[in-house]
Amino acid sequence: VALDIASVTTVLLFCGNSLLLVLARSIEHTRALIAQKKAEKDRVERALEALRRTEAQLLHARKMEAVGRLAGGIAHDFNNTLTVVLSQAEFLLDEVKHDPSLEESVRDIDLAAMQAAELTRQLMLFGRGDEGKARWVEVNEVLQKTGRILRRMMPPDISVETSVCDEPCPVMVDE
Repeated sequence: VALDIASVTTVLLFCGNSLLLVLARSIEHTRALIAQKKAEKDRVERALEALRRTEAQLLHARKMEAVGRLAGGIAHDFNNTLTVVLSQAEFLLDEVKHDPSLEESVRDIDLAAMQAAELTRQLMLFGRGDEGKARWVEVNEVLQKTGRILRRMMPPDISVETSVCDEPCPVMVDE
């Protein structure tokens, strides 16, 4: 009795190793089936490796999201504290106008708190996963406005000089 075996392939597990059982019509056909199975195995291994990389990326993204939420929460609480420091520094500034050394110290406190507030703002942007909104700013205008504000804040014996470029000086900043 002749068996009509087109091709039968089976993968068997033996002691933790996979064995390939191939029944085929000829040696060439057997070799072709083995090559096909090896190619399938390679595709599966590549797909599994891609899946592992994707899982690792997802895990990393989740960790970064958690870090962002933590940073945003800390920044929010810290910002509340800075609001108190800034308002008290403003109040103290009015109280120490008569003593230049105390006034300078309070201005230092105010400046440090403003810088901390800017760092806090950046942390909150990071926490939200927001990069801020980029826009063009003319540096000369910003310097002139800042100079006017500083002149109003400074006592009469301190002068504030600003020097700007003759040419426009636009820069990209994030808000």
